[in-house]
Amino acid sequence: MNKSINMTLFLCALLSAGCSDDPMKKVRGEFLAGCTQSAPTEMCRCAFNKLTQQYSIEELEGFSRGRGNVRRFYTSVAKAGVECR
Repeated sequence: MNKSINMTLFLCALLSAGCSDDPMKKVRGEFLAGCTQSAPTEMCRCAFNKLTQQYSIEELEGFSRGRGNVRRFYTSVAKAGVECR
């Protein structure tokens, strides 16, 4: 249940964030805004860094729009969170 809430917050933050000139900064800001609602900032930063090693900026942007293999992405977010504890 908690993982579901975290994913919902993350996706809401991704969908509602403002414009940015740097796509990576925008996606990072969106991820951190959602993630830090329920996890420590350092853990969220660590998780995002792990995700950027696994996914391109285009893939991360796509996930924010519900495109791509979102189920695989959710699994990656959960794994990164556990590794960053």
